[in-house]
Parts: sequence; C-alpha cells; structure tokens
Amino acid sequence: MKKWFLFCLAIVGVIVFAACSGNAEEVGGIRDDGTLWGELSIMSFMNDPMALGVYFTEYHPDVEINFIMTGMEGGAYQTALQQILSAGANVPDIVMLDAGFVRQFVESPFLMDISHLLPAANALEIYQFTLDAGMEAGQLRAISHQAAPGVMYYRRSLAQRYFGTDDPAVIQNYFRDMDAMIESAQRIREISNGETFTISSHIELSNLFFANRSTPWIVNNRLMHDDPVLAQYLDVARVFRDSGLEAEIGTWSGEWHAGMNDTMVDAHGNPRQIFSYFLPTWGIFILMPNAGDTDGDWAAIPGPLPYHWGGAWFAIPVDAPNPEVAKAFLEFVFTEDVMTKWATGYFSNERLRQIDPSLAEVFGLAAGDFLSSARVVRNTSAAMVGTDTYYFLGGQNPHDVFALAAPNVSLENLQASDFIMNAAFTEAVTQYLEDNLTREQAMQSFIDSALIGLPAGITPN
Repeated sequence: MKKWFLFCLAIVGVIVFAACSGNAEEVGGIRDDGTLWGELSIMSFMNDPMALGVYFTEYHPDVEINFIMTGMEGGAYQTALQQILSAGANVPDIVMLDAGFVRQFVESPFLMDISHLLPAANALEIYQFTLDAGMEAGQLRAISHQAAPGVMYYRRSLAQRYFGTDDPAVIQNYFRDMDAMIESAQRIREISNGETFTISSHIELSNLFFANRSTPWIVNNRLMHDDPVLAQYLDVARVFRDSGLEAEIGTWSGEWHAGMNDTMVDAHGNPRQIFSYFLPTWGIFILMPNAGDTDGDWAAIPGPLPYHWGGAWFAIPVDAPNPEVAKAFLEFVFTEDVMTKWATGYFSNERLRQIDPSLAEVFGLAAGDFLSSARVVRNTSAAMVGTDTYYFLGGQNPHDVFALAAPNVSLENLQASDFIMNAAFTEAVTQYLEDNLTREQAMQSFIDSALIGLPAGITPN
C-alpha cells in the first residue's frame, strides 16, 4: 500500500482542515499473524510525529499514514481539535497536545486510557512530571516524548567580571535560591554601575513561581489565591523593579533578543547588557541564532527554582477509528530503540527518504532533542559533546544540565485553567510594579479577572 501524507496549514488565520480529515469509515487492526493493517491518522502542530510515522511504516508497510498538520496561530489547532473531538466525526487516531493546553484535553472525556504504556514508561524511566501532566482520574491519557525543564542560561564573560569565575557549579551557588539570586543580582548591579541587568523582566521569573505553588489554582471550587509562593512572586518582583535589577523589556521583543548579542542600548543609546535568560531546553535554540558575537560565551545552570516550559504529548481519542493501530504506534514510539534513535539524530532526511522518497528534502529530525526518558538521556548524553550546542555553551554538555533540572520539576498541580490563571496573575504583578495598583488592588484585580475566565460556582479562598 502506498503511504501518503496530507498537510493542512493555518495560513493567515484560515484553517484548511475539513477537506483533509481522516476517513472515519476506515478500519485497521492486527491480523491473525500479528501484522498491522489499515490507516493511521495523526493530527499535529509539529513535524516530529511524521518522522516517527515514516519509520513506523518501514516495520508495518500495510499501514497508511494520514498526517494532518494544523498551525497553532491564534489557538487554531486546539480550536479545531476541540470541535472535531466534540462532534465525534472525522476523528484522528493520534492527536498531539502542547503543554499550554494538554490539561484541557486530559481533563475532558475525549481521550482514551493508555495506562498500558506505564510499564514501558517505567522501564524507560520517563520523568514523572511528564506523566503527571497526562494523568487524570488514575488514568494515563497522554504521554510525552519530550521533557522541557527550565534552566538559567548566563553569560560566561559577565560571570567572570562579577563573580571571578564562570564555573557553572560556583555560579549555581550564587543563584541557588531566590534570596541568593537577589543578593547576586544586586552585586551585578553595583559592580556594573547599573549597566548590566540580571534578567530582562520579572515575567521571566513567573514560570518559576507558578511551577512551585503548593496547591493547584482551583481546589474544591475555590480559587487558591493565597498560596505563599504568589506572595513571594510579588515580593521578589518588587525588589527587582525598585532596585533596577531587571531591564524592564518584554519577552520576545526586539530588545529582548538584542540582549542576547550585546546590541541592547538604553533610551540615550548607552550600551546595556543582560546577564541571564530563564528558558527551557529548547531555549538554547532561541539563543543560538540571536547570539552573534556572544556565541560560545554562554553556560547553563538549574537556577534558583525548578520549572518547566513547553513540550508535546501524544494521545488517542476515544472515538479513534483505528485504536489498535494507534496503540501499536505509541508502543513503537516508546521503546528504548526508537527514543535513542530520536535523541541521536537517526531520523535524518537521508534515512527517512530511504523509506519514502517522496518526502521533502528539507524534512528530518536533528540530534539533540531532550527526551522524556531519563534512561535514554543517560545513555545518549555523551553524544552531545562536540555538537553546536556544546560549543555554544563554551564546552558544557547541555543535556547534563537538563538532566540535573528535570527530576526536580513537578506538574502535579497543573490544571486546564493554568494558562488563564498564570496570565491573569502576571498581568496583576505588572500593574502593581508600574504603580497602577496597590498590592491589595493587584490581588483583587487578579481575583476578578480569574473568576471571569472560570466556570460559575468558583469562589475566592
């Protein structure tokens, strides 16, 4: 059977989707001799599953892959997915879920229990926080191939100037917790005469605080706005603002990127520098193309608090037309062999085109993705030595740092409402720092905004 791949792109806000939905009448399964047959439709916002689908067909040539690609701009992907799963028609066999909305679907009735994968996950030593994100009512409903723990990337030359060393172990001690970080940030400010800021803005710290709340946002229909970690966020943000320890520039802005390559200036054209950026595993691929002359002048440490940012999860809808094929696909993906090949760049364009010559010549997966398997990370980490990321970090293995950070991350408190709650609280902190609201008014503003976005019946704690 000829394999075919179908792409649906969200272009200027228009989702071309209906014409390329999978055929709900297609069936597939396992023959008496154990071979797979049928169709496997995969709906995704990223290309990773396509590479795995191509490789899967090398072992299962009687399975056709229908790859449905929908962009995420403006929430297009999750909106389309919600509509499809709610209608129960033209449902894909596999769906991909981003960290920003994985809980929205995990907490819904639309996903199948895939707890049969837990023994394999345990053998692979899948990081617990990635499993927690996919668990609901004692069931595993989504599983991630990636882990995206957050770290603190810093400039080696600036560390030498302000601390007398760029050794990550020593610098970690200077930023071992929030009190130490504030003290070190004030040291940077004093020695540099205000020319170097420790961070771009308080927003970079928001993920750290949200990840370390002692309770979920919603408990027994009550909004837990009095978590001590939220008060700590307000306190730390106030210190960073009043003491001039942050550059007060927006994340993803032109100035934010300029701080990565020493081209940032103040309103009078005077040069200013940023000591560090709080970004996850994939953040290194934001830094590298923007680094310019600072390439090789970076290092990474776990930083003051463990946190997480990003990732993607696989799930099988309860209305999937080919559930047996879908289960077999996930069982195939979550093996040590496949994950090891993924981590080490086996799925190159050349290799994938040996299986399907019709693939575009630019498609393939490079080595370096930090996977969710601690076992695979441990066995493949040495392969990162000598890579571009290794040299970008001045001879530091990035996976060694990520592996230090990952076991400390927790997503036990993650809920579907987190995106709304986090955004509302961050905005309240911003208004407080800009003196538009008092601390008490900022908290009340957050509560009011949060309740608008939450279901009726939820009250402040």
